[in-house]
Amino acid sequence: MYRRADGIVVAYDLQGRRLLHDLVDYSMYLIDKLHLNPETVYQRIVQIALFVEELILRNFEYWQISNAFIKDFRGRQMMAALGGASRGAPDALRRAEQTVNAILHPALTWLFWVSDRGSLLPNQIGPVECSITCTRTVLHNGRATISSPLLFPWKRPGGARVGKTPSDIQLDIAREFLIESAESEYCKQRNLLILESALESGLRADSLASLRCAQFNALRIECAVSDTYPVVPDRQKFSYQTEYLIPLSLAANITNFICGARAVFVDQLNLSEVKTADGVFLSEKTGKPIKARTLTTIMSRAMRHAGLLPGSGAHALRRRFADDKIVEEICYRIENSMDTSSQSIAFALMQELGHTTTDSLFKYVSSNSARLHREAKSRQ
Repeated sequence: MYRRADGIVVAYDLQGRRLLHDLVDYSMYLIDKLHLNPETVYQRIVQIALFVEELILRNFEYWQISNAFIKDFRGRQMMAALGGASRGAPDALRRAEQTVNAILHPALTWLFWVSDRGSLLPNQIGPVECSITCTRTVLHNGRATISSPLLFPWKRPGGARVGKTPSDIQLDIAREFLIESAESEYCKQRNLLILESALESGLRADSLASLRCAQFNALRIECAVSDTYPVVPDRQKFSYQTEYLIPLSLAANITNFICGARAVFVDQLNLSEVKTADGVFLSEKTGKPIKARTLTTIMSRAMRHAGLLPGSGAHALRRRFADDKIVEEICYRIENSMDTSSQSIAFALMQELGHTTTDSLFKYVSSNSARLHREAKSRQ
């Protein structure tokens, strides 16, 4: 298995001397349709390849995959992850379960893609009365999140959490939590959009809570020639009036939410314009604009469920946004033989990240320099 310059992963079955077309095609799908970075795509294909290898070794066809097969595979991976550690050791068991989930989660997501291509039997995979028990929910951005009893629970005993920045898999788990814990369709769509908005714009919780419908003009978005859309949140840190350029696709998703789920919610509760105050994200209890504290609580629960440290709410998503931007900037500078010092990177990105000086951003880039540079080099 190797990764081409364009990010496509080429996978072979050495024993059968054949190209694994489904893995190659899936890597193309992840890059072209979901726009994942090449390193993420490669890691996912490596994880899925373990599952495919089990199919090849046992001479199984797709139509033979069932809960029993997956549980057997899960057991083998669990033994490999534990190594010589005892199953009675809580820390070792927890780490092993996380390792197995990191393999099973991409594999189950891939099986849905295989099913969409017609390579599984009708109703072979689904939430009820299927050979493979798994639920898929397609998000507004086209990506999908899954939940399945075949996965180990993501809650950790004793409240132990690790990490401050969510990984791709942790983000998927957070999305699943928001879907499963939502009390209504409106809450589900609102909370998912809040997560994606924080992740794609880097806005702080108070700024997200202050967004107004009037700031999103459907005609301007439709006729836009740029791939970004300007927004000035009413509430910003230190009362700044910074203009943020958010992705045009995010602005379109917010507009669709305003005209769709939000409009239905307003009609159902017969809410007045005075009560809603034109807020984009409304409280399901009062109909008023959601408070920043409530928004933070919702995101904190999702982040903790995904395994992050306590207090990792909407700011964890802003941290992930910042990390991605910094890594992209480092990659660009390495490719063009430019200065990669923390000071120059902080200066280049301070406006995009909502800072008026480089002070706090410089401290963040400096303290995380080694990690961010390692990630940038892995994408080269």
